[in-house]
Amino acid sequence: MNILIVGANSFLASSIFSFHKKKKDNLFFLSRKVDNKINIENFIDIKKLDTDFDKISKINFDIIYYMIAQDFIKRKQLDQNNSILYKLIPFFKLMKFDKFIYFSSISVYEGLKINDINNVKSTSPISKYAENKLYEENLIINELKNFDFLLLRIPMVIGRNMKSKIMYYLKLFLQKKLYNLIYNPESV
Repeated sequence: MNILIVGANSFLASSIFSFHKKKKDNLFFLSRKVDNKINIENFIDIKKLDTDFDKISKINFDIIYYMIAQDFIKRKQLDQNNSILYKLIPFFKLMKFDKFIYFSSISVYEGLKINDINNVKSTSPISKYAENKLYEENLIINELKNFDFLLLRIPMVIGRNMKSKIMYYLKLFLQKKLYNLIYNPESV
């Protein structure tokens, strides 16, 4: 499999990297900085994508994982002037890929009462972080509508030593049946 990890330096990206490396998949990285785990030959600096796009433009990717979290995401509203995703979408539209996976957040529901959460169209973000996640989800829905994509609204911040409301969100997931549990030993 050919895998592109966009935003390759997070804890979650490291886990996905390890999973695909064990499977001996072909890994490519588009990120702001190179990590010591990354094969430098398959790394493209986002700032140099205009000149280095030909390195990945002809590859048929099975999966593109998008995991960039901009430093100011909790303080400042994303828009077309400052969203990295907005700037990358024209490149994604020129690429060949089977699935685009975006890591969002369950926080897009934060303004709703638990009983009001019943489908993906019911969102009510309150924080800047949630508004920005929803902004990027809508970018994908509107701009990548001719591609297969998956918006994962994960229930917590995933990382080393992170404090989260995991028990609250797990209870919510179970009560509202917001997902199907399917046993698959091959899944990430």
